Amino acid sequence: MHNYYRAVGFGKGYLKPLIRNIINKAVAEYKEDNKEDTFGKLIEIFVQFNSSMGMAIHGEFVGNDNFEVEYTFPYIRAKSFVDYDSVIIEKNVFNYSFSAGCENKNTGVTTIFYLQNALDYVNHNFPSDIHAEVGLAGLSLSGKILFPTKEYDEYNESYKKIKENRGKMIIDAHNGDEKAMENLTLDEMNEYTKISKRIENEDILSIVDTSFMPCGLQCDKYSVIGKIIEIEECLNRITREKIYNITMECNDIIINVAINECDLVGQPMVGRRFKGNIWLQGNVRF
Repeated sequence: MHNYYRAVGFGKGYLKPLIRNIINKAVAEYKEDNKEDTFGKLIEIFVQFNSSMGMAIHGEFVGNDNFEVEYTFPYIRAKSFVDYDSVIIEKNVFNYSFSAGCENKNTGVTTIFYLQNALDYVNHNFPSDIHAEVGLAGLSLSGKILFPTKEYDEYNESYKKIKENRGKMIIDAHNGDEKAMENLTLDEMNEYTKISKRIENEDILSIVDTSFMPCGLQCDKYSVIGKIIEIEECLNRITREKIYNITMECNDIIINVAINECDLVGQPMVGRRFKGNIWLQGNVRF
């Protein structure tokens, strides 16, 4: 996860000394602001590099007020939150962090992400399967800007109806409706046939408007193509590097993606598309 500090503005090297200085300063400030006994308690400190990005520090105070860092990770805050009926949370094997999963009602696909606010979950002793709002965000080390696909008003109207019907069928299928399962299978086969015919004469990026697919062996890494709906240019207050905070929609999921200016090919604009690999994170409002 340390590679992803580049996405929040640490792209010019000297990462370890910088991060160590940031941790020492953040811990000293935390001790000043929290005079009560913190010995043996798991601590979570958030350091902001700008209004939407920063670094999380996890660890605990051990003998003589020394702070032992277990792990750190960079983050970007989500701007949009969606209500999910079921959010499943599990502890990761490698440290005291958590991964979570939630299912998109319209697509029936489960999205797995790295939980940003782990201590909120631990301290309140919530069950592993809860109803909650989730905001998704991602960090990217490389990406490019694509032109939009050609859209038609008639298609957009029909797509809304298709999406609503598909969402209802997915719910019915989850409830055991065999006819709904058959209809979903037939729809997938018809879609595959149409794409197979079109791809003989068209470029794949002119057919696929948006996509959201797992990438590699880690379950919270995704390859995405998304429509850009908002762009914010940010500066890391420490390194003064420029970062793009791109709000995009892909497969009916709203995600905020942070990428260093030097890692982005093309000029981002609202209406265009972003293509790249991301490490997906999420904030759960318990």
